[in-house]
Amino acid sequence: TGLVLGMDSGRAGGTHPAAGRLAAAVDTSALYLGTGGAAAVDLALGRERWRTPLPAATTPVDVTGLDGAGFGLVAPDRGGPARLLRYAVPTGVVSAERQVDDAAIRVWIGPGVLVLATSAGTVHGLA
Repeated sequence: TGLVLGMDSGRAGGTHPAAGRLAAAVDTSALYLGTGGAAAVDLALGRERWRTPLPAATTPVDVTGLDGAGFGLVAPDRGGPARLLRYAVPTGVVSAERQVDDAAIRVWIGPGVLVLATSAGTVHGLA
């Protein structure tokens, strides 16, 4: 279950069914990444906006987003490079896909840059 907390007060607001175990807040949506795919939930209404499958034979690793764009990091089930997917949060369309280091385990977003961290402790900035 997803729970919305007030930014100022920290008070619990509405709840909604969580669409995956990995979550990020992007604008007015919760973006989820899980074995059932990627999904966005309207935080004000608690309703699912969209759901889309992950690429075949991949496992969700991490999710982040900012300014209408969500980024899902997925690892292949049988080796090979990990993939970073860019989702248009309003629609769920995958607008870009990029192969990244197969040891990538975390993704963060900052002004104009995505940061990937690997299991070896290496950090990469992607413009």
